[in-house]
Amino acid sequence: MAGVGITNEKVMNCSEVKKIPNNVSILRREEANLVNFTITVMQFPLYSGDVSYMINDSTGYIKLSKFARTTYNEFLEAVAN
Repeated sequence: MAGVGITNEKVMNCSEVKKIPNNVSILRREEANLVNFTITVMQFPLYSGDVSYMINDSTGYIKLSKFARTTYNEFLEAVAN
């Protein structure tokens, strides 16, 4: 099962996770003024290519499991290697 043994702390400290702070103002009924919060959104990289390798000198295998913004660059990198 994916994620077994992975704690929230390990995810938060992962170098590939991009953390983007967002400032939000909330108006509550019982408050006269806006209450300000900072919410941190975490963006995780989605990789399209699961595996790539050379079968022989002229034939390669690239397995793509999904299409994302980075698919084209991942494909070019797999072909170059």
